[in-house]
Amino acid sequence: MCDLLSLEFSMESSDSEIVDIGVLSDGQGQVRWDKAGIKPVGEVKRKPLDDIYVTGIEIGLEKLTCKSPAYVESWRHEFGAEIDRLQKKLMELRSEVDRRRRDMQFEDWYIQRTLTTGDMKDPMFAAYIQTLQEKYAGNVSAFEAIKAKLRKEEKKVELFSVTAFNELPLLAFRYQLKTIIGHGGNSVVWEAYDTETQQFVAIKISNKIHHAEQEYHNHEMFLGSEHTVRLHGPLIYIKHQCNPYSLMIMDRMECDLNQFMENRKGPCELALARHILFELLLGLHYLHEKNMAHCDLKPANILLTTVASAQARLTDFHLSRPKSSTIIVGQNASPAFAPPEWYLLSTTEAHTQSATYEKFDIWAVGLIFYILLCNQHPLGTQSSKVDMTDRMMEYRNHPQIYFPSYIPRDVQELLKQCMHIDWHCRPTTKQLLAIVCYK
Repeated sequence: MCDLLSLEFSMESSDSEIVDIGVLSDGQGQVRWDKAGIKPVGEVKRKPLDDIYVTGIEIGLEKLTCKSPAYVESWRHEFGAEIDRLQKKLMELRSEVDRRRRDMQFEDWYIQRTLTTGDMKDPMFAAYIQTLQEKYAGNVSAFEAIKAKLRKEEKKVELFSVTAFNELPLLAFRYQLKTIIGHGGNSVVWEAYDTETQQFVAIKISNKIHHAEQEYHNHEMFLGSEHTVRLHGPLIYIKHQCNPYSLMIMDRMECDLNQFMENRKGPCELALARHILFELLLGLHYLHEKNMAHCDLKPANILLTTVASAQARLTDFHLSRPKSSTIIVGQNASPAFAPPEWYLLSTTEAHTQSATYEKFDIWAVGLIFYILLCNQHPLGTQSSKVDMTDRMMEYRNHPQIYFPSYIPRDVQELLKQCMHIDWHCRPTTKQLLAIVCYK
């Protein structure tokens, strides 16, 4: 298996041919893929998108409209109904957030008032106050979680309202768009029906072509593992409303780990959490054996083939890089799942102290396992980068993790190892697999 960071293609044919996604050679040079993307060694140029693919996918809409205007209207009606459903869900979430905020304000007032009525030297009174404070802390975590869910739904409604594809039921003459199922900074993931294979697929539409190419090539490296999402063919390039887009077609999974936990409305049983951890480690170990790190592990990037089987598949490799690479402090990560060193080190310190992405991934594994078992973030928040920075500073000074009483001691030790403040002390995927398999 070739390492894509040093992959070279030698061109011997005299005719122009596609040697990589969207890259053509005139037969006189080589093409090299490195960290910066595709770079020409000889005289290599990218063929204009208009010449390779459909000039505009508006043509697809025009053809479909001529053939079946009733379907177009039906699709638009369904799309509008989905927006209405999301708006209603959003209103319910906002009401729930307001209710919980009022409840927490009352709880805080009650605790402060109760403190003035007794003596903390009295063991019974102190125990009662501790119970109130623990309950309050749990409610704060739940409040932060529902606020995060509200922000996610607000973003989804916004995407539905402004998407450039809300008038286009047929994409690239083949894929019938159904609904938005995910989104990132530069992309939106749609559920779609493949009219050729008559199967549902997921389509990641990106307006950052270079980023999409980087992700696609990273993803290709990991297709040898059954624990990564399967791709359907090469990247597809299109233009819509004069803007270029790339389409990455993938298997449609039933849900991601975020949705799985939301639907459960509570922690996983220990056996189920161990099973999902094992599946996650198998996929991550494959990456690390390829000397690559995922660099953005989080529940949204762990998909389940079905809820019943809970078979995990890794996806979204746009940030993946060599596992021995020094972390980029404060950049290119999901803050809620980034480790303390990502927040607290300087760039120079990260380099001199060998803070690598391999151990960056292990921290995220610990967080995800904790969330599966406790249904909350171990540091009590998944909110802003500023809040997380404060929590990380507290954790560095007092590296304590709260464990509910039902978490076994050996599981607590495993979590402490994964979330060790010193990244050098975190185990490897091989060591974690040995522990999980043994148990």
